[in-house]
Amino acid sequence: MWAKFEEELAEFKEALQTSDQSHQQAELGDLLFTLINIARWYDLDPSEALQGTHQRFIQRLTLMEKNANRPLHQYSLEELDSLWQAAKKELNH
Repeated sequence: MWAKFEEELAEFKEALQTSDQSHQQAELGDLLFTLINIARWYDLDPSEALQGTHQRFIQRLTLMEKNANRPLHQYSLEELDSLWQAAKKELNH
């Protein structure tokens, strides 16, 4: 199963080097399908995992906005990463 994941990941990366968006979408779908199968193999719920990640993202982004002293679009990528890491650390405590 992990070999299949590596194969699908390589195909997705290869597709990203082309300008064919429909091919890219198809390869992304294959990669996601493979991840879902891996999750099920380990008796994990992929929907629950994605919902948890989504909730953590919202919590971190909300905390970033709270801690920011200006609109987020005015920050550099480095500054945003710093705010993200600080929010992540704060929420893990």
